[in-house]
Amino acid sequence: MNCLNGSGKSFGLVLFFFLMKTDAYPPEVFDSRYQYVLEGDLNIGAILSIHSPSKGTGCSRNISEFRYVKYSEAIHFAINKINSENVILPNITLGFVILDDCFLSSLALARAIQFMPMKSNCSTGYCSIAKNELVSKSTKSIFYDVVGVLGAYTSQLTVTVANVLSLFKIPQISHTATSDVLSNKKQFPYFFRMVPPDKYQVQVISHILSYFNWTYVSLVYSEGSYGREGIKRLKTYLKSPNSNICIAEEIEVQEYTSEFAFQQVIKRLKSHEKAKVIVLFVELDNARALLAAADAVGMGDYYFVSSDSLSLVLNTKPNYCGVIPGSLSVRPYSKDIGIFEDYLLSEANGSITTNEWFKTYLNRFNITASMASNDIDHESDNHSAETDDRHASLCQEEDMINSDFAASLLVDSIYAYSYAIKHVLETKCRNYAKKDIRKCVKGVDIARALAKVKFDGSFGEIMFDDNGDIMGKYEIRQCQISHEKPHHHAIGEWDMRTEYLSFKEPPKWKNTQDRDLDEPPESSCAEPCLYQIGRIYYFTKETCCWDCIPCKKNEIVIDNATRCEACDIFLWPDDVTRRECVEIVPHHVTITHVVSIGLCSASFVGMSICLCVLITFARYRSERIIRTTNRELSHVMLVGVFLAYILVFSLMNAPNKIQCFINYIGFNLTFTFIYAPLLVKTTRIYRIFEAGKRTTILPPCTSSSSQVCIAITLIIFQILIVIVSTSFAPPDVELNMPVPTEKFVERFCSIPHEGLLSSLSYNLILVLMCTFYAFKTRRLPDNFNESRYVAFCVDTTLLIWITFLPTYFTTARAYYKVTILASALLLNATVTLICLFLPKLYTLYEQVRGQPNKKPGNCSVFRVVKSNNSRSCVTEMSSVTQPLRSSSGDNSSVECGNGLGCPYPSAASFRSVDTLQTGDVKFTLGKIP
Repeated sequence: MNCLNGSGKSFGLVLFFFLMKTDAYPPEVFDSRYQYVLEGDLNIGAILSIHSPSKGTGCSRNISEFRYVKYSEAIHFAINKINSENVILPNITLGFVILDDCFLSSLALARAIQFMPMKSNCSTGYCSIAKNELVSKSTKSIFYDVVGVLGAYTSQLTVTVANVLSLFKIPQISHTATSDVLSNKKQFPYFFRMVPPDKYQVQVISHILSYFNWTYVSLVYSEGSYGREGIKRLKTYLKSPNSNICIAEEIEVQEYTSEFAFQQVIKRLKSHEKAKVIVLFVELDNARALLAAADAVGMGDYYFVSSDSLSLVLNTKPNYCGVIPGSLSVRPYSKDIGIFEDYLLSEANGSITTNEWFKTYLNRFNITASMASNDIDHESDNHSAETDDRHASLCQEEDMINSDFAASLLVDSIYAYSYAIKHVLETKCRNYAKKDIRKCVKGVDIARALAKVKFDGSFGEIMFDDNGDIMGKYEIRQCQISHEKPHHHAIGEWDMRTEYLSFKEPPKWKNTQDRDLDEPPESSCAEPCLYQIGRIYYFTKETCCWDCIPCKKNEIVIDNATRCEACDIFLWPDDVTRRECVEIVPHHVTITHVVSIGLCSASFVGMSICLCVLITFARYRSERIIRTTNRELSHVMLVGVFLAYILVFSLMNAPNKIQCFINYIGFNLTFTFIYAPLLVKTTRIYRIFEAGKRTTILPPCTSSSSQVCIAITLIIFQILIVIVSTSFAPPDVELNMPVPTEKFVERFCSIPHEGLLSSLSYNLILVLMCTFYAFKTRRLPDNFNESRYVAFCVDTTLLIWITFLPTYFTTARAYYKVTILASALLLNATVTLICLFLPKLYTLYEQVRGQPNKKPGNCSVFRVVKSNNSRSCVTEMSSVTQPLRSSSGDNSSVECGNGLGCPYPSAASFRSVDTLQTGDVKFTLGKIP
């Protein structure tokens, strides 16, 4: 039953009159076994939970735990002490009426109604007297006259009782109820309590979580106002900016949940591997069930942080601490009252107690005086109804609850009432006789006096705040294992006034291997991203928990690890903190690279061969095979080849501005130095033989000097192209970062694409023209035909360029571009050397070796053609030793069958034939158009 307000009050009145007019009371109301009464001048009522509920709806005869009997004895002890001292209330005797509610809400409601004030008349069949009993004409006495009430035990029962007592303005002090609902003075103006409300208990738990830096926890709570309101307030603390604690799982457990269901709850909690801490806000029965489930399933390295319910259970059965070592619990702070312990011992030894519950408990388990002394400090471990045999065994356990928690609070509650009564008597009842004192002492006045009361209690100064809540402390207790024996040990305190958490001794932690830990266990969904290099917070939608996700390789962490920002080009995050961008050390091609060594080695070999060819041409410059190759043009081509080899070394070195100009100009000119002279040579051969078909006069510009001039002119044109292109877009040293997400920067010579394409286009025209004239001269006799070597050379060059151009312009890395340039130069120079010069060297070698005595200038056979009635003419001569003049006045030579040069003869001494067989060479003439 929850709070009654508004219409709830009307319901209470209807219920009250219903109970007054009928016999609808529970049978326990009339049973003396469920009450303990000692009369006095002024009586204090108490509603305690002594017996366990039966399987039905009533009370059983089983007292499940000795501490419940202790609570009744604490009331008796406090009232006896006040009466015997006769200081606080001189000449006034206090009495008490203790009624048992058996943990039942329905019975608690009936007990509260039994304390309602009654007028002294018999109109209803009931009469009230000044003492502790009501006399009925037809029933037993059920109503009691009290100035105030203690209890009830749980928050749920207390709310039920407080709703009724507030209707009749009867003050109430609870020693254990902690629900925040009871702090509402508008609803419960006459309610006070000796324990702090749950809102402070929640605050202690949140401080514990923050103290140990536990930022990822699971929550388990009971149904009802205690669990739901407590967790609701706790979540407010957890999500505050100062805490920012994340919740992995929330589980509400029902009142009658099965054992299997509790085991499933433990398994669900353990499924969150990073949430090692589990916060419990559950009732006593649920706390016991969870501990039993944890014992069955195993907790591993998970820890409970619980409200006072777990502390109560662990004190009754500390063996459970072996299941959850390191777990923490919070409970209201109180101290042991030594004289009360002595009082209990004397009661047990003397067996003179008037408390039938105490007698029943001692006799039922056959507890002797020595055994009772152990039980004074220790209780059994079961709150719900169990068998007598199990209680008998449990009662003999050494580790049971001390009296310093609820029992001492009940003593303080009695003293609070006594001081409040004293204040009322001194201010309101000075003129009243002792027999009329009860008429003067009213509940409203007692409540006002309680609000102002201040005295030294069992744990220090006791006073109530504006909400009727005690201003005290909380005790933090931990499950520890000492000498292989588990126990529940107090390790710290939390003061409500200062809101300060302090530990009088350091907590002890153990892992799953039962080894001591130096540091508290971690319970966080992730380490703070601030301490992880290059990672930022990533928050999910379902929870405030985060993941630390890495930034990209080229990004730094900014804004307290909440955002990534890419570094500018050529910069990279520092390796230590990833919070600033630093310059990347650029790479460049060096001659020590493996590829560079290979290319330079090949270039060195090519340069050596080129020098050998040049030396050979110089030494045998008088040989007709050398003279007929046009030495000047050959020398220009060799210079181009040699420069290409040298340029490879320049390309493979660290770039600088001067070197960039050299590489750019050299790359463009080396091709021109090779193909400009080659084009002039192929054009000259083609023109001579084309002209020979029509006339015996050599065409113009076929002399050596003319050929050289033409070649130089072609080279100068390329130079002009290079000059113009470099004027508009000069090459320069630049940095290149091919992939923004890779820490790699290159320093290289930037070659403007416009200038490179224009120069390459010009060289391509030269190569294509060489290809054209090589094709046109393909039918010339072998004596005069170099077309196959020229064709192979230029075709290879075209193939190189077809491969080179797309690769060069599409590759991103400068290293590959430089390597491609060097490779193209190397291949082109080598092909030129092999195709155009090595065959001539071989011919020269054969000539020198095979005809050592043959004089230069002799030729066995030569030919010339002329036009004569559309027929071909050839003239044969033998042993021609003198060169003859051509019509142009030049001493020209043509190729002979043996590859030697011959003088161009006069046409007057030729005889006409269609074919000419000379040695191994056969000439076949074509038609002249």
